[in-house]
Amino acid sequence: MYQSLIRTIVKVQNLNLNSKKKFLYCNFVERHRSELIGIFHFRMSSSTTSDDLLKKYNLQSDFLNRQTKFEEQLRKLNSENARKDAIFKYLKLITSNQPITYADFPKSIDILNSTQNKLSLESYKNHILVLDFFTYCCINCLHILPTLKKVESYYEHIDKFEVIGVHSAKFPNEKLLENVQDAVKRHNITHKVICDSQMTIWTQMCVNCWPTVLILGPNNQLIFILVGENNVIDWLHFYCESALQFFYPDLQIDNSDFIPKSGHKNPLSLYYPTKLSISPDNTRIAISDMGHNRIVVNNLNKELATSIGGLNSGNVDGGFESALFNGPQSCCWIANDRLLVADTSNHCLKLCSFDDDTVTTIAETKGVKEFSSPWDMCMVDSVIYIACAGSHTVFVFVIEDNVTVLNKTYNKYDLFKLAGTGLEENRNNVYPLKASFAQPSGICYSRKNKSLVIADSESSSIRTINLENGHVKNLAGGSKDPRDLFVFGDKDGSGVEARLQHPLGVCVNDKTNSVFVADTYNHKVKEIEFDSQECISIAGFGEPGNRSNCAINSALFNEPNDVVYSERENLLYVVDTNNHQIKLLKLDKNQVNTLKINFIKRITTETNNKIVKELPLLKVSKRNILSFKSNFLFSKDFRPSKGATHFFKLNILADKTSWFEISQNEISFTDFNNQPTIKVLFTEVAPHFTKFTLEGIVNVYYCSTTEEFCSFKEVTFKIPVIIDPHDIRNDCFNVDLTFELKV
Repeated sequence: MYQSLIRTIVKVQNLNLNSKKKFLYCNFVERHRSELIGIFHFRMSSSTTSDDLLKKYNLQSDFLNRQTKFEEQLRKLNSENARKDAIFKYLKLITSNQPITYADFPKSIDILNSTQNKLSLESYKNHILVLDFFTYCCINCLHILPTLKKVESYYEHIDKFEVIGVHSAKFPNEKLLENVQDAVKRHNITHKVICDSQMTIWTQMCVNCWPTVLILGPNNQLIFILVGENNVIDWLHFYCESALQFFYPDLQIDNSDFIPKSGHKNPLSLYYPTKLSISPDNTRIAISDMGHNRIVVNNLNKELATSIGGLNSGNVDGGFESALFNGPQSCCWIANDRLLVADTSNHCLKLCSFDDDTVTTIAETKGVKEFSSPWDMCMVDSVIYIACAGSHTVFVFVIEDNVTVLNKTYNKYDLFKLAGTGLEENRNNVYPLKASFAQPSGICYSRKNKSLVIADSESSSIRTINLENGHVKNLAGGSKDPRDLFVFGDKDGSGVEARLQHPLGVCVNDKTNSVFVADTYNHKVKEIEFDSQECISIAGFGEPGNRSNCAINSALFNEPNDVVYSERENLLYVVDTNNHQIKLLKLDKNQVNTLKINFIKRITTETNNKIVKELPLLKVSKRNILSFKSNFLFSKDFRPSKGATHFFKLNILADKTSWFEISQNEISFTDFNNQPTIKVLFTEVAPHFTKFTLEGIVNVYYCSTTEEFCSFKEVTFKIPVIIDPHDIRNDCFNVDLTFELKV
């Protein structure tokens, strides 16, 4: 099968099409490769003849066929010793046969995560070298990153083992070095990455599809090929360990636990945000801060933002601060006090309840076939529709009993597939389960058209699913050939004549009967009119940048991942992912601004955050006016949070509050040096020798000077007061509630 396919590729390559790249699209269905939907990209280098190329591909094809048969035998072996003996015999056979080796890396390549400006394959001739060929738009490539990270951490102490990524781009936007750098940071890739923008290494190593992992042994000889997500997950660790034991038997392999390396951890900013959702009452927005593995909830009334989840990845339910997510791509309000999170890399849905500040898993991939990498969600009545990028499907999650979807009735927490065969295609159909999608990454609902709108990223198209009859149709972009996932670009037009490049977000404006699109790799926002299917650019210039506080047609974005329309304000939120910010397109005013978020860690109920300070007895005159303000002294490593609002409240604990008049019970301020005061005076009916207590409660928000840590303190000052009848002073008595904050 592989040999005939390769000959076909070479035949296509030899056609005279002005050196234009040729593509062949094939769906691989093999016993152990059912997960692979290969997109075969073939590029002839100027120094390679078709005969040389065919010979190399034939050798590699025979190699892969032999390895596949060996894996079938290996699966039948139950004992560890039998598997070890078998793999050693196989490696001995491989190394004694005609070796498959490769030319050195090109001299002029960009290398990320490295202090070196050159990288030589020759320098790894005494290593076990793992080469991961990927492109950052590919969901299957993202799925194997945890496996790669575990393996490289497992053998981190071994100087004869290395993992190197080879980024071979599909889309033109992915060839830009800055965009690859952002993707490497966004997905916390810590090993070296070669930017193979011209697919030179891809070609010389005869790679056919994403993801492909080549394992090279001593003298850079090919010893294993892993094609497709499942094969990498199943075999990578076993093959690496076996190779190290076979070639370097004296090495000591440490079986320590895997500890991932951390990326960016600044809680006072967004880090590659992906999606956004507005609460039903329009008072809060929730942002998937994917790079920080958390959800940020920003109160539109300018209050401090709430963070849900820690900065580290994991899969833990619990309180807002103790819960852990893993690359949450999207969130969706299902009520004003309930937020649903698509915990993408954990392949599950989690419910955030603001009643008790808890996070609970309510739907997961376990037992549900094809529920993989939920990427975006939208709610229609009591139904959540989910774009599952990992399985190329659209799923449904029901949140109430007795709900009808396409003439069938479902109950609360039912999870089922609505559309998609699971094949990575751009295939429309009147039957939703016979339609195919290509990494659906954005989803919204048009009430006027009674249809879901899908951003089908890998086909670079916008598509619809009618919820009355299930028909799946094209709205704009993509190819007429359902297998052709390489029709993309940047062109306004109608229907399939329009060109998009890997769009990730959509939202609907029902008033104008149109769809806003985050045309991610074109760095643009576009609008599609439903009836005419006309697609036009409204913001962005097709190149990455960062510009706001300007007219809409002057704005610049860098891989915007989502758009959300607020009908009440006629406002379009744009999640500007690589700029780590949210931009606001004020459509009435033709103005673009950046959303300001007052970041702070969520207020905790831990006892060390609440302090009570008893002050000495205060003797005053009945004629005195008491003036109170708070004063905090910070140690050199801490300071008040920039832009945070602090609170001061004064309570009078006495038998009769009618004896007192208070100017205001509670104040808020942002500057300790410029805060208002609270004044208390006594009425004429206050008796002599009256004893009472004043209680001043101050909430202060502070951060380390490096902004790596933020928290708050609640300090309660207890002030016993007595009115002295012999004191005849009638002046203002200033009381500073001073507290030295040591952390």
